[in-house]
Amino acid sequence: MSPPTDATTTFRRPGGRRGRARLTTLLDAAEALVVDGDVDAITLDAVAERASLPLSTVRAQADDVRALFDQLVLRLLDRHDAVLNRALPTEPEPLVEVAAGVYDTYVAHYRAVPAFRALRCSSRFTDRHREWFDRRVRRMLIRVQSRTVPTNLTVEQLRIPWTVADAMLEAAFRHEPDGDPVLIDEGRALVRNSVERLVTATAAV
Repeated sequence: MSPPTDATTTFRRPGGRRGRARLTTLLDAAEALVVDGDVDAITLDAVAERASLPLSTVRAQADDVRALFDQLVLRLLDRHDAVLNRALPTEPEPLVEVAAGVYDTYVAHYRAVPAFRALRCSSRFTDRHREWFDRRVRRMLIRVQSRTVPTNLTVEQLRIPWTVADAMLEAAFRHEPDGDPVLIDEGRALVRNSVERLVTATAAV
C-alpha cells in the first residue's frame, strides 16, 4: 500500500515489520466487516474483535473509526489503480476497444473486491473519499488517452462514458454480488455507443 498522501487523519502509521503486519491485520478485519454488511455500524471494537487484537492496540493506530476507514479507502484505491493499470494495452488500440476493456475490468474488480463497491455505496465513503477517487479516475483517463489511437477527445469528454459506466455498474451490483447481467451488458453497450459518438463528433470539428 502506498503512503497515504491523499489523507490527513488521526491514524498513526506503524514502523517495522511487525507494525506493518498489524496494520494489514486491522485493515483486513475492517474490509471483512465491510463485506459482511452494515458498513455504517462498524466500530473500532468490532474491528478489534474481528482482528483478534486488544482494543488498545487498535486505538494505538487509530483515534477513531473514521481514521481507520481513511486507510482502508486508500488501500482499496491503490488496488483499483493497480488493476486498471494492468488492464490497459501496451500498444495503442482504438478508444472504443480500450473503453470496453476498462469497463470489463471494472466488472471483474467489483466481483473480486466486494468491499470496494460496498464501501462506495455507504455513508462511510465521504466527500473527501470521493475527491480522492476522482483524482485517481482522472489519472486513469489520462493513461487511457496515452494507450489509444489518437482522437480529439479531452479528458473531460472521456468522463462522459466513464460516468455512464460508473452509474450502470453501481446499479448492476447494488443487490447482486456478481452483478445483474442485463444491466452489465446494457452498460457495456452504452459505453461503446457513447465513445463512438464522441469520437465521431470530435473528429468532425
